Amino acid sequence: MSTKIETDFTELANQINAKIKEAAEAMKQANALAKAAGLSSLTYDEYDDDSADTEEEQDKIDEFRGKVNIYPLFGELDKAGWHTSSIGC
Repeated sequence: MSTKIETDFTELANQINAKIKEAAEAMKQANALAKAAGLSSLTYDEYDDDSADTEEEQDKIDEFRGKVNIYPLFGELDKAGWHTSSIGC
């Protein structure tokens, strides 16, 4: 492998890693917003325990989660070739 190719791959990896770090920070901030509102997660799963005191509060939590569009993130992960069995469950 030539030095130029190694340098190109190193720079490319550095650029990709910087973008992944930015995306991780944005996700961290989104999670913090949900947690500040008292939600255990941005989407519902069977392990959530938001401790809604009333059915009305639970309905509001469910309505909120219906407005959070996580699929652009999932789509980009899929296009990048990254899959987990728990995404979207």
